[in-house]
Amino acid sequence: MYHKRLKGYSELGYQVKFGGQDSNTSIIYGSQDFVTPFTQDLSDAARSILIVSPHIHPNKVSRLLSILEAAVSTGVSVASLLKLK
Repeated sequence: MYHKRLKGYSELGYQVKFGGQDSNTSIIYGSQDFVTPFTQDLSDAARSILIVSPHIHPNKVSRLLSILEAAVSTGVSVASLLKLK
């Protein structure tokens, strides 16, 4: 199913990023390489963060909470809908 979604995304113009491609490329990250860019995106948020995750492991929540707490302390609005596995 994952590969079918990738095909659909590529038909919409998204591309998978490999190595040092142009940073303006629309990027689809995999389960192994999303953490650093995701954390950076959360840190760069200026006004609001919305996270919707149908599956999240409880051990990941504490790390996510510390990042979101830092964002809230700078005045960023945070909303989430999480379902724990």
